[in-house]
Amino acid sequence: MKNKLLKKLMLILFGVALTLSVLGGVFVYFKQSLSGFEWSLETRVMLYEVISPNKEYKFGAYHYDIGAFGYSSVQASIVKVDSEFPINGNVFIGKPISSAQWSSDNTIEIISPTRNEHISNFILQIKYK
Repeated sequence: MKNKLLKKLMLILFGVALTLSVLGGVFVYFKQSLSGFEWSLETRVMLYEVISPNKEYKFGAYHYDIGAFGYSSVQASIVKVDSEFPINGNVFIGKPISSAQWSSDNTIEIISPTRNEHISNFILQIKYK
């Protein structure tokens, strides 16, 4: 009786150890295989880049091409003309953009489509100082 109980206990412990080692291996595999999917200048895809009328600032809308399993959303930024766009947008993040157009030296109109039935699209007007 004692032998049977010990065998069952050893079998259960072996099953738990095997399950944990398989799950650990799967975790390490996915961590290694997905580690190269970082947002960087090399994976940036520019959607729009519009320079202000006084040629002092530029607006950029971009996302990152990081593969099928990577998360990417539209980033939008305004920076000086001679500066790089930041990795994350400094104006807004995540909204699709149809177009962008400067209406003055310090005002840009950004058109973004929506799926809302009441609003077919909206214009975001940004003024900066």
